[in-house]
Amino acid sequence: MTVRMWTRAALAARCRPVAVAATACVVMAGGSAAPALASPAPDPSPGASTEAEAEAEAGAEALPAIGVAPDGECVAASSTVVEQEPWTAPLLDLPRAWDLSEGAGTTVAILSSGIDPDVAAVSRALAGSGGQDCRGYGTFLAGLVAARAQGGSGLTGVAPAARVIDVPVMNAAGRATADSIASGIETAAGEGAGVVLVGAAIAESSRGLEAAVSAASEADALVVAPATVAIDGTSVPAAPGSHPAAVSVAAVGVEGAPVASSPALDADGGTARVDLTAPGDLVVSVGPGGDGHFVGSGDVVAAGFVAGTAALLRSYDPALSAPEVRERLLATAYPSPNGAGDTLRGSGRVDPVGALTSAPAVSGEDASLGSAFVPDPGPGAVSWPSTLAVVGGAAALILTTVALGVLIPRGRKRAWRAARRGERRALDPEPRRPAWMASKS
Repeated sequence: MTVRMWTRAALAARCRPVAVAATACVVMAGGSAAPALASPAPDPSPGASTEAEAEAEAGAEALPAIGVAPDGECVAASSTVVEQEPWTAPLLDLPRAWDLSEGAGTTVAILSSGIDPDVAAVSRALAGSGGQDCRGYGTFLAGLVAARAQGGSGLTGVAPAARVIDVPVMNAAGRATADSIASGIETAAGEGAGVVLVGAAIAESSRGLEAAVSAASEADALVVAPATVAIDGTSVPAAPGSHPAAVSVAAVGVEGAPVASSPALDADGGTARVDLTAPGDLVVSVGPGGDGHFVGSGDVVAAGFVAGTAALLRSYDPALSAPEVRERLLATAYPSPNGAGDTLRGSGRVDPVGALTSAPAVSGEDASLGSAFVPDPGPGAVSWPSTLAVVGGAAALILTTVALGVLIPRGRKRAWRAARRGERRALDPEPRRPAWMASKS
């Protein structure tokens, strides 16, 4: 199956021995932490298929990890394009979503390491010029959001008709700061982006960064950011995903389970806020230096899928404000099997089709950040006073109808004159005849 083939290839890239560093998998943490390499793969079991091993080895060669390069060097181009549809497309039901919207008319700002304008899948999506992308993160994310279909490639972005803006916020080492991200958000909002994808996570926020997210929301730009960032191998809550106007996204794997095994905690023991989850493990997209594919993982990758979904929604219903788009995405997500309050899944996994086909939020005038989305009204609670009034009225109507059914025929029979003395009135019961008279008749 297509999904299985992609998964094997990506898994091979993730789990290959560390000796082949160029194909080790990386968590796209960004921020102040360097990419974390996965542990070496364990020895295969005696029953493992030789064919599967060969396929995995070939997949590893084909899919290098984005962001991984020797010190002082840029990411090398990938030489292989995978023809199969990625596993993420059927998981999110993207082909069905594209019947409703492809994101035309919307612009997504990619705040990351740059976007290589020479990559065919993203070059036609670029609004303005791109630039050098030494680390590869920005090009990878641009492909997730808006890659155009290419011959011989199964990859298509979540919003394949949307435009992307290149807003670099990382230095040559792939690190960002609160000030650089704040400046990037301001630039994105100023250039009219409807969605701002923060492709660099940091642990420490700042007043300037908080103000930039608030200003972006007021400018009708939705900020989408990762929920966590890895610092020295430990996940902690990330900024600016913790801002109430932002959509904070965590990663799930091929089976739909969270990649994180436990909530990320801050210094005070508080958990990272997770609004939505999206695919963020063994994910494939394009990278710099050509049209070949790379593999990437992490909450930043997951945020790319949510940003693309927001672009689909903003294109489909342009009247929705940024806060309304946020609430729609949260309200229409596939809910967590653990119910509300799941610290690893938040409102659940993003659902592009659900977001496009559900009713909009109730009031656009009074929409407040973090307020609950109100879906179509259901049966509701029973109001007993109203119910009794309705039942009583119905009973009175029935009795009146019965009475009129008796009065009118008898009134017509007497030509509507009053009853004489001894004459049976309209509502008097029929006289009972003695038994001997009934037998004679």
